[in-house]
Amino acid sequence: MVDGFLLFAVLDVWRMVLPLGLTLLLLVTELLCRWQGDSYQRGLREVLNSLVVRLTVGLLVISSVVGLLVPAILGFPLPESHIAVGPWSYEEMLGFVLGGFCLWKSLQKNGSGKPSGMVWLGCASVLFFGAGVLWLARWDVMAHEGHVAGGWFVLGLSTVDWTRVVPKSLHLLFAGLAAGGLVVTLLGLLGWSGEPVATDSISRSRFLPSDGQVRYGVGWMLAGLVPQMFIGPWLFLVLGEGPRGGLIDGAGLASAFFIVGVMAALLAMVLLNASFMVPHVKGLVWGGIICTVITLVLMGMVRYVMFLSTLEGQGIPIAIGNVTVFHLLTVLVLTGLVGAILVRWCVRPLSAFHAKVEL
Repeated sequence: MVDGFLLFAVLDVWRMVLPLGLTLLLLVTELLCRWQGDSYQRGLREVLNSLVVRLTVGLLVISSVVGLLVPAILGFPLPESHIAVGPWSYEEMLGFVLGGFCLWKSLQKNGSGKPSGMVWLGCASVLFFGAGVLWLARWDVMAHEGHVAGGWFVLGLSTVDWTRVVPKSLHLLFAGLAAGGLVVTLLGLLGWSGEPVATDSISRSRFLPSDGQVRYGVGWMLAGLVPQMFIGPWLFLVLGEGPRGGLIDGAGLASAFFIVGVMAALLAMVLLNASFMVPHVKGLVWGGIICTVITLVLMGMVRYVMFLSTLEGQGIPIAIGNVTVFHLLTVLVLTGLVGAILVRWCVRPLSAFHAKVEL
């Protein structure tokens, strides 16, 4: 019973941070193109235009499948009852559908043959962030009240404690930037920059790393990680006494996850910052990426454990056991499987784009 809910809770984080972060990066890149000239990061824009749509759809489908399986694992009689009173709200689902539509519209070409662009990207960013805030507020109410109203959550916003939701929303925003920057950095390291390369070897040109794009992605990763050093203590202060003590007692898994996650984030910032000075040393970038992924996964686990601790602190009865090392390994394996599915789903359009460029 724990495994299904744990998988849902942790993967839900990726469903939030990746679409939001990549859409914001695409929007900012479009703005920079207007200021710096149309050629600035042109290849990255072309790749991200297709990648963001496919990644968002893939994450939404996977989360929907898991979300339908979780009620069966937890014993809900109908999936609709879980959707109505569980982690999802109708406004959130509507926001994702409309956000995906706006992303699709941003792909359409205007009269000059260019993507119709910024207005639709701006609308998608607002919709994804709004859905994220509602998602955070709903989880916060469930943790402190034990239940939420029906599927239309906006009508019950008066029960939301914004002193907790505001720092969580900022945390989500910058986590999205870090995750988006991570994807852009990987694209640069693996050679999926979208830039045409003057070479006779098609296979070589497909996998030729782009230092400029790597540094661009690293910059956004740092833009997401550095503010967390200020938001993290704020979040720590708004936690209840029980969950806050569980993070620093040094005896439980939650404390271990938290300490390792913070150390990994600090190490990631050191490595990524050093990569700016020696961009040819790709080991620094890969080390920063690995540490960032560790931070994102472990903080997802900490979020789940804090949810359980808050329920216990409020005296709300729960039918979910404590997290064990087995659960951590399960989440890591299944997250890797989901990542492989998304890579397979998203790499094909990149291959087609490169083939079109090289012709």
